[in-house]
Amino acid sequence: MSVYDGQRNYIPGRLYFPHHISLYVLVTVVSITAEVIGVNWLHFWPMMAWSIVLAVHYFIASTLAIDETWVSEKAVDVRTRSYDFDHIYNIDKRFEQGHDSVTHPEERKH
Repeated sequence: MSVYDGQRNYIPGRLYFPHHISLYVLVTVVSITAEVIGVNWLHFWPMMAWSIVLAVHYFIASTLAIDETWVSEKAVDVRTRSYDFDHIYNIDKRFEQGHDSVTHPEERKH
């Protein structure tokens, strides 16, 4: 997909997010190792704060990369994975006919 780097489906490739998550995993492993060895819970709260920052970074990196190509690919994906093909077919048919139920209110024929 165009949003993700290297055809990955879950890790956006923009805004250095792959580097950020790799660094986060590395520091988390080191922190867990330090906890197992016997160091106190000093690393817990910084890791919690970093987790929130990582989540915000993920959301921003994911949303900034969306374009028309991604939307088209996602629409095709939803259509091909749908279990209710008749329902999707009816929606497509109504859309092609310009039915009021699938047309934006400002675009409806009066």
